[in-house]
Amino acid sequence: MAKKNNPDRGLYERPPGSGTWWIQYNDCEGNKKREKVGTKVAARQLYAKRQTEKLQKKKLPELTQQKVLTVAAMIEKFRPEFEARKSARDNRRYAAYWTEALGSVAANEVRPSDITAWRARRQKDDKVAPATVNRAVAFLKMVYNLAIKDDLVAANPVAKVAQIRENNERVRYLTEEEETALRPAAGDFWPKIEVALLSGLRQGEQFTLQRGDLDFRARVITIRQSKHGEKRTVPMSDRLAELLAAQLASHGSPWVYPGQDPGEHYRGRSAIGALQTALRRAGIQDFHWHDLRHSFCSRLAMAGVSLVTIAKLAGHKSTKVTERYAHLSPEHNKAAMELLAPRPKPAPEPPLPWGDPEALAEVLRERLTAAELAHLVAALGRRKRHLRAVE
Repeated sequence: MAKKNNPDRGLYERPPGSGTWWIQYNDCEGNKKREKVGTKVAARQLYAKRQTEKLQKKKLPELTQQKVLTVAAMIEKFRPEFEARKSARDNRRYAAYWTEALGSVAANEVRPSDITAWRARRQKDDKVAPATVNRAVAFLKMVYNLAIKDDLVAANPVAKVAQIRENNERVRYLTEEEETALRPAAGDFWPKIEVALLSGLRQGEQFTLQRGDLDFRARVITIRQSKHGEKRTVPMSDRLAELLAAQLASHGSPWVYPGQDPGEHYRGRSAIGALQTALRRAGIQDFHWHDLRHSFCSRLAMAGVSLVTIAKLAGHKSTKVTERYAHLSPEHNKAAMELLAPRPKPAPEPPLPWGDPEALAEVLRERLTAAELAHLVAALGRRKRHLRAVE
């Protein structure tokens, strides 16, 4: 039985349900082409026309004259949008990566295999961590999504690329001995470090605080926009409030931590440099600014604070992230295990020998303290009874 021709072959709607139809076909030279058309009827007509032109071996002059959107041009088009985000510095770096790797390639011609090949090279040749590679791939995915929303491309090739499994379970915290060594090595920079240790704030959260974010009466710090884009509050301990009050009293800037220009806040890059200098002086290795936050969470866990509370104080979206600190709460874990251990029941105490005053007095001396005995004798005296053997 002859197979019926599919009238919608080579047609697809992007985004689904949008009413915007595209056609996809191979030209007479075998090159895959995509064109945005409009209505489904118009797409059918253009697809049929392209098939006829293919049979006639035409090179489609109207297409060759059409300006092709390259990956580099697509990135540049949305630069104002991604540079306006909090991750602007990282986004500029990712944009440079993709412009170098795929900049001259037509955005519609990029395949998932191109992404995975670039990713493999970054890991193998450049020894880049999985988390860093994932962030760069996520950036390109975001740019493609913006292009799809603007009807510049039909599909997102990055959507079919799974993230690399990340091992971000590293927990490095500052020991008491290291803190003792770091304090004098840090000098005047130490209060900034101590605030991080006592608050658990992320670097960006700490150094973008403004005066109005500190409520000393309610003893809370307000984070206007956390990592997850939400507002949250962090309670102040007495020592933390003391440090922050002293910091505000040292200047008149609206920022809690002003930069060289009082109208700008202190830069995290400067904090990283100052901390690394102090760490070298103290002889402390393999420690980064974010490990101050790990130290905050770790110390709470070792003090027996529940993971739910730690997650709330640290601003974790779920306790899954906080679970990395579970092994630091040995007393809590030991108490949980003790619930499974059978506990011997205490032997019942023998009855009091009421018929033998001397024996009764001896038992009472063993079981009662001197104060309890005195109280018992006094109570009996008020009732005109005596326990001379006890006296």
